[in-house]
Amino acid sequence: MSVPPPHAALTAVKAVGAAAALAAGLALGRAGVRGVTRGLGRALLYVVIPYLMVYGLLYTPASLVGSTAALVAAYVGISAAAVPTAYARVFGRGRSSGAAVMASVFPNVAFLPIPLTLILYGNPMPAVMYSTIYNVVSAPLIPTLASLTSGRGVDAAVVARRVASFPFTWAAAAGLALRLAASLAGGPPPPPHAAVLLKEAFSYANIASFALVGEALARVRFGFRREVLAVLAWRLAASPAIHLALIPALLSGAPPAWVAGALIESAAPPATMNVVYARMYGLDEEVVALSIAYSTPASLAVAGLVKALIP
Repeated sequence: MSVPPPHAALTAVKAVGAAAALAAGLALGRAGVRGVTRGLGRALLYVVIPYLMVYGLLYTPASLVGSTAALVAAYVGISAAAVPTAYARVFGRGRSSGAAVMASVFPNVAFLPIPLTLILYGNPMPAVMYSTIYNVVSAPLIPTLASLTSGRGVDAAVVARRVASFPFTWAAAAGLALRLAASLAGGPPPPPHAAVLLKEAFSYANIASFALVGEALARVRFGFRREVLAVLAWRLAASPAIHLALIPALLSGAPPAWVAGALIESAAPPATMNVVYARMYGLDEEVVALSIAYSTPASLAVAGLVKALIP
């Protein structure tokens, strides 16, 4: 009887943990219990992911930081310009169209891709770095697009407060400041053992974010919406196609796991935070919820396909 290699056994354990977290989230959502997942989300948002962002910005090779930043900036610019224009022409302007714009432009770049890259490649840093840059670049776009698509005027003060209060903004600033200081001192020293252990622990902690996905899916009332089809087309077809076009020029020479991480990110489902944005700006919550429900299984399938193509 053959014994599976250690990395295969570890991958299986991580996959089981993700499935258990998803099932727990579904059970909590169906029971109407939201305190657990809300607390988990805050811990990930304010502690776990910011630490990984700082660690990644400090110790990731500068070439990978720069190439990932170029890829993300190019994609965010394309999506922020193309999606609102296309949806306004097809659906007009309104609550449903605005919700579709938000669900398409702002994917789940952290809570799902980080544990997926950890499970599939044993390294969460490609998704950590992608999500770091994506969240910083998109921070001013979130209130701007939400205001425009809801028919409100853009309030510069609101945008500034949103950016200043966003935990990823502070984490990125701290990581870049530490990286600059280390560069001036001759380069970052090897990470302390305690910092590495904490990075590993927080990396695995992200697997618990599947509970957030399960809780969101449990609250969905399934149905058909044209706007949801548009979101699915963008997240599962247009976004991967744009990434495939950009990767050869902007991420060439990167390790395979980093290319795979970008492709997994390209098909990520809409961020669950879009539900919060929909409530804040009077957009159609059902469009967001249905988009998350229908695209999440497909996104997981895309991640499996990426793993098959990029071992």
